Amino acid sequence: VSHHTPMHFSGSMSNIPPLSFLRIIEDLDRGGGHQEWFYELQGDLDGVIASMEILKERGEWDRYQKMALIYRVLLNNQYRMRAHGNWMNDWRAQRDMLMSQKDLTFDQEKQRDRIYRRMRRERIERTKQLREEIGAESPSIVEQIRAMP
Repeated sequence: VSHHTPMHFSGSMSNIPPLSFLRIIEDLDRGGGHQEWFYELQGDLDGVIASMEILKERGEWDRYQKMALIYRVLLNNQYRMRAHGNWMNDWRAQRDMLMSQKDLTFDQEKQRDRIYRRMRRERIERTKQLREEIGAESPSIVEQIRAMP
């Protein structure tokens, strides 16, 4: 087994890849980073909705309208986000059931692992697709939310 690192770094700064490249490598290492993106955005969505509910209860309609405008892309996608969250919950339940199988033969273990890899690819693909579609509407939605007061 070879233990080569994917890149050789010397002391020179010119050999250090740009930050965006490092971010891509880091994302690929974590299944595309799509799952983390989803949960982060879902948390933001929950926070925005809770804040807007408070403003509505207080009758602070100017601030409510301002939030609705600022977060319109996120709010427009809330039902897709919820549907994907429900799908992810089902996915986890299936995975847990699959992984709880005990006393498998070697062939059964291989089959279970094949099924899990297929499930994992599907999860990554679906989350990536959602990320690309929402990103097409607003490329830096998470960054915009983070920057909000």
